[in-house]
Amino acid sequence: MRWIKAVGAGLVAATTIVTWGVTADAGPRPSGTAGTALSDAGAAGTTSAASLVPGPKDAWKYLAGSTLRSDGLRITGLGRKITQLDGTGGDAHPPVNLGGSHLAVSGDVRITAALTRPAGVTATLSLLGRVPVVYDEWRQHRQELDLTVSDRTLRVTAWTDASSRARVDRTVTVSPGTASNVIVERKGRTITVWMGSATVSFADPGVFPDGTVHLGADAAPVGASWTLTDLTAQGIGGGHANAVGPPSLKVGERPADGLRAVAASATRRLPIGAAMSPAPLLADAGYRALAVGQFSMLTDHVGTVARHYAGRVAEWDVVNEPLSDEDEDYATRAGLRQHLWAKAMGESYIGDAFRAARAADPAAKLYLNDYGLEQDGERWDALLALSSRVSEIDVHGENATVQARQYEAVLTACLKEPTCSSYTSWGITDRYGSTASDRSYPLEPGDELLWDTRLRPKPAVATLRKVLAGGK
Repeated sequence: MRWIKAVGAGLVAATTIVTWGVTADAGPRPSGTAGTALSDAGAAGTTSAASLVPGPKDAWKYLAGSTLRSDGLRITGLGRKITQLDGTGGDAHPPVNLGGSHLAVSGDVRITAALTRPAGVTATLSLLGRVPVVYDEWRQHRQELDLTVSDRTLRVTAWTDASSRARVDRTVTVSPGTASNVIVERKGRTITVWMGSATVSFADPGVFPDGTVHLGADAAPVGASWTLTDLTAQGIGGGHANAVGPPSLKVGERPADGLRAVAASATRRLPIGAAMSPAPLLADAGYRALAVGQFSMLTDHVGTVARHYAGRVAEWDVVNEPLSDEDEDYATRAGLRQHLWAKAMGESYIGDAFRAARAADPAAKLYLNDYGLEQDGERWDALLALSSRVSEIDVHGENATVQARQYEAVLTACLKEPTCSSYTSWGITDRYGSTASDRSYPLEPGDELLWDTRLRPKPAVATLRKVLAGGK
C-alpha cells in the first residue's frame, strides 16, 4: 500500500541566504560570487533567494532515508527499486522530497550545495524539473539533473522525457576530500556545474521547463550516509528563486458537478474513487485538483491512515489477482495463477493472507482484487455471493462513445447490486495512466481513463454524472 501524508501549504521566500553548518571551500567560483555571501553577488543583482537546509520544520520530513540533525541533513542510502511481479527488483527508484519544500525558479538561477561524506561513500543530489512517474513496473525518467560525488569524481547527468538515456552524461576528476561545494548555474540557455576547479558546461536541454525544482537524494552503498550541510538557491541577473512550502491536499469548495458531489446527493450514495499516482498528486496542481475535487476516496483514505497509522484502515486489498486465465488451471490447480506465492505456498496462501489480515485489523473490510469478474464463467463462479466493489475499471478509448457506454454499464450494474460497495477507476487521466506503453520514450500514453492527457474530461465523465444523478 502506498500513501502520502502532506501537511500545510504556502510560500516561503527569503531576500538573503543564511549559510550555516559546515561549508567547504568551493575552489574557483562562478563570476560575481564572493565567499559564502551569495546574496551579495550577481551580475545584475540578486532579486530573490532561498535557503532549504535546514529550512522549515517540515521541509524534509517526508524524504525517505533523511534525518535532520544539528550538522545538516543526513542522507542514508536505501537502494530502493520497483519490485517486479516475480518479486525481483527492477528500476532504481531513489527518494524524492515530494511532501516537503521545493523551489520555484525563473530566469537565471544558481543553486549551491555543501556536503560532507566519508571516504568510499557516493553522494547523489537530484534536481528534478518534473518528478519521475511510475507506470506499473517501470519508472520513467523525466526532466532531471543528477549530481553524483565520489572520492575522486563528479558525475553530471541530465535527463528529459524524450529518451531512456541521459541527454548529458559527463564525469570529471575532482580533488579528493570529504567536504565539497557543488554549484549549479543556469544562465541563458547554458547550465554550468562547478566543484572545486572542475567544471561541466552544456546546453540546457530543458531541465526545469515548468519553473519548479524538486529535490531528491541518495547514497551508495546501501546503508552508507552523507550529510547535506547547506543548500541555497538564488536568482541572478534578474532571475528568481523561492522556496515553496509542502503541497496541500485540502480543497476549498468542490465543483458541484464533480463525481463525488453528484454521488453524494443520490439516493444510493456510492463512493466514487480512483487509483492515484503519488508523485503527480503532490507535484502536478492540475492533477491534484481533479483528484481531490472529483473523487471520494482520496481524502477519506489519507485522513484514515494519518489518524490510524497502526494498520487500522477501512479496507484492504489483501490478495491481488490470484485467479488464472488458463482453463487447465481450474481443473488441476484450483484456478490459481502460478506466480510466486502460489508456487511457494500452494492454494492455502489466500486463506493464510486473509487470516493474518483479519488478526491484524479485525474492523477492516478485506478484499480479494481481480479483473474480469463481471463476466460469466469460472472466474465469476469462484466469487459468487461475496461482497464486491468495482476496484480498477478502465476502458479502451478508441471510440469515445463506446467507452462511455461501457463505463456507464458497469456503474449501472454496481448501483443495482446491493453487494457492490464502491466504484473506482484505475486512474484519473491518461497523462499518468498505467496503460502507457511499457518503457516508451517519448511516452506513449494509453487512452483508457476518464480525462485525457491535457486533463480534459472525456464523454464518459458526463455519462457517469448522468447515471449518478439518475439515482436520486
